[in-house]
Amino acid sequence: LVNQRLTVFANAADAIFTAEDGTRYSGAEAITAYFTKMAATMPHIVVTSESLLSYGGTAIDMGTITMHPPGGGEHKSRYLAVLRRELGGAGNWDLVRVARTPVTAK
Repeated sequence: LVNQRLTVFANAADAIFTAEDGTRYSGAEAITAYFTKMAATMPHIVVTSESLLSYGGTAIDMGTITMHPPGGGEHKSRYLAVLRRELGGAGNWDLVRVARTPVTAK
């Protein structure tokens, strides 16, 4: 299931993911390895898009990620994603950049 969800990263050879701690993962292999490892500790993840803007072949998505670890509780973060539309073919959207930041108490 994790690999199915990551195909949008795998299609973009120049994809970069920045985790909450600032660690940068470049390329499909590194990003897939990160999410495969994370899925084992956070089996329930909800992604909620709050704003999606499209500018021709580029889109920007902002929202929240809520993760529920097996032992209970909740971990929230915010994300900013940049997507690029494939040229020709089906015109699918590929994630090319994603950055996450922790949600802190006000």
